[in-house]
Amino acid sequence: GVEPFVGFIVGPYDMRLPNQVSSVTAFCAQRLMKAGATEDIPFEVSYGLSDDKDVEHLTVGSMAAVVVQNKSTEGRVNPTELWRPFTTFENFTPGGGPCTKLAKLRASLCARLPAGMSELREEEIMDGVAKTF
Repeated sequence: GVEPFVGFIVGPYDMRLPNQVSSVTAFCAQRLMKAGATEDIPFEVSYGLSDDKDVEHLTVGSMAAVVVQNKSTEGRVNPTELWRPFTTFENFTPGGGPCTKLAKLRASLCARLPAGMSELREEEIMDGVAKTF
């Protein structure tokens, strides 16, 4: 295997989330030798957003590639389905109108785009990814 392995666990459909942005936990696993035995050790990882404009094209292409690669996956989520009948959930109170799984995905991905990006550019990126559905 390739190590260290870096992964992300995305909690997309927790109905208790305060808004449309999915919770994400980053982790790294490395195989260590201890007393003649191998042991897989997980580590939590912190990450940040980059303002590097040179990686934008690669990032957009990578997001679209994930969608394309999973088009025929059995049990794939239907993005037009309702995620929940409200948009926000704060102080145990639902607010806003209904939210589809696609709207939730868009909001979650936009929250992870570089700071300072224009809203128009964010929408262009999300439209480009959505076209691959």
